[in-house]
Amino acid sequence: MTELAAINSYRPGTIPPNFDGPPDHTDLREAMLERVLERFGFATRPDPTRETLDEIIRQWSRRIGYDNVLKRIYIAERQTGAFPSQDPNEFFAAWLEHGVAAGCWPSAEAMYGLLALLGFRVSRLAGTMPEVPDPLLPAHGGLNVTIDGRVYRADPSLGAEAALPLIAGERTAQKSQAHGIWCEGDGVVWWRPGHMRNPLSTVMWLEDLSPAFYTYRNEATKAFSIFNHSLYVRKNRDDGVLTYGRGALITVDPQGNLSATPVDPKDAPAILVERFALSEAIVARVPIADDDGAGFA
Repeated sequence: MTELAAINSYRPGTIPPNFDGPPDHTDLREAMLERVLERFGFATRPDPTRETLDEIIRQWSRRIGYDNVLKRIYIAERQTGAFPSQDPNEFFAAWLEHGVAAGCWPSAEAMYGLLALLGFRVSRLAGTMPEVPDPLLPAHGGLNVTIDGRVYRADPSLGAEAALPLIAGERTAQKSQAHGIWCEGDGVVWWRPGHMRNPLSTVMWLEDLSPAFYTYRNEATKAFSIFNHSLYVRKNRDDGVLTYGRGALITVDPQGNLSATPVDPKDAPAILVERFALSEAIVARVPIADDDGAGFA
């Protein structure tokens, strides 16, 4: 059995009762939802259609993106208490003020709230990326959205620009060479990170999870995460994908060609402000240099 097949067949036991709760609950407030929709460019509250879902995912990948800025600040400043941004209102407030996102658990929780309040039928998922050296299981969170009986994957961590239909036995794909995602009909969703062209898979085996479960998994990353000790920031653009990580500025053009340019640490803050739209205040706090032993896939 291959490693992927082994993990795809792995099914943990039931969710511990103290981490369970209403799977359809969200703490996102209506007022925050309206602020996010306005920033995303919606003139009126949209209907829960496939077109709306695709536009939200597109806007998310371009305006919010994915990063570990607040986590790196939390660790460097030796803060205590819960990791930041797991509450969806806190997540969006930090983005609106500072341009920052977060990791998979807070990002998926925030997107869940946005979609649920718009009337979408959404399910929180958990699983892993088998190719990533992460000992935590489950180690990744994402969402399924059901529209007119069809299931779509909406995962804010993957940098896609539209939802991916999941059809048993049928290959589905977004054709972009820069940020496309695809599935071979087996439920495993593949994608390419902005810092490398080797594809990674997302294998999900838990669904209909509660926000409490997502909080529990996010807090578990204090013990280990490939994003705890190295700054990583990614956003989509008209001309592909832009990523900062491991001391380099990495671009992927629309044809999928990747190029990396080393960045002098003294130049990194200006790049984060000017190219990634992070606030000067937040960039002044985030560690630019990696910690000892840092790394990501």
